[in-house]
Amino acid sequence: MSRFVKQAIAEKQPGDFFAVYRMRPILIECKTTRNLTSFPLYYGSNRSIPTHQVKMALKAQQHGAVSLILIRRDEPRNKRVWAVTPEQVDYLYKKKDGKSIKWSWFQGNAIELRRLKNPIRWNLNELFQEVCE
Repeated sequence: MSRFVKQAIAEKQPGDFFAVYRMRPILIECKTTRNLTSFPLYYGSNRSIPTHQVKMALKAQQHGAVSLILIRRDEPRNKRVWAVTPEQVDYLYKKKDGKSIKWSWFQGNAIELRRLKNPIRWNLNELFQEVCE
């Protein structure tokens, strides 16, 4: 390993992806779990969606962007993805008891993305239409 790589420090990024839909910026953060009963809010003592990511998503919204956190349930042959807002994530960490959120909460409160054919892809166009208009 290079002596320069050892000294490299990864800066905190506001999100995993940036997109633009009809001249509107969109910040996307992606999370995945293989847990089939619920989405874990914590891995040990660490938040599964770190505070700085929620803060950056809220800040992006203050400046006119749309911010979404995509949560993927990684079940073999039945993967599903939901989009939640940073406000919803804030709510989950502040108001919900326990260390995880049942998938039924996402089914009732989040936007489920439509899966496209193989290879596994998700219809972001439909999502962007729904949240930008």
